[in-house]
Amino acid sequence: LAETRDLTARGLWEGDALAAVVAWRIEPASGLCSTVLVAVHSARRRRGYARTLRMVQIDEARRAGCRAVVTTVHRGDAAAVALDRSLGGALAERPGDDDHVWSVIPV
Repeated sequence: LAETRDLTARGLWEGDALAAVVAWRIEPASGLCSTVLVAVHSARRRRGYARTLRMVQIDEARRAGCRAVVTTVHRGDAAAVALDRSLGGALAERPGDDDHVWSVIPV
């Protein structure tokens, strides 16, 4: 097993079913909030759950003193790219990775 670092996770529930989740870790040395996971149940997409959770993540990152939220996004994931851009994010190339970019949302 790899060394475990502290993670924070938040979820949205519909009744007793987990509809969406976001997880991240705060990297104090760099001042970044690194997104580990953003997931929405396939039957519960297009309800604003990812936006709601990302806004919670951004708010908590701000309160923790972070300067940005950084997420690795697949280049072809138009919904994730559009969401992060609508939250003020900009895309940055990942050297040596043609399939993914970084989304950087200043906080």
